Amino acid sequence: MPSSAEPPPLSPSAEPYGRVVLRAALWLAFLAPFFYSTYGFANWLASTRDHVGSIVFSWEHHVPFVAWTIVPYWSINLFYGLSLL
Repeated sequence: MPSSAEPPPLSPSAEPYGRVVLRAALWLAFLAPFFYSTYGFANWLASTRDHVGSIVFSWEHHVPFVAWTIVPYWSINLFYGLSLL
């Protein structure tokens, strides 16, 4: 037996790339509406309550709102889709 065994050669993926992309797209087609519908439902449900508590540190009340920062926040939706590829 040799002292240093070589690792087995890497085999090509058992599943074609096109099939992987199709499966990812199907998952995205299911997960995106599911996420947005449950997120919207949770917001609606919270809006029907008279008082919804919040857990906030006192220093957070002093953080200013900077309007342009919504753009990077919205771009996370693109990354949700890209993560499945």
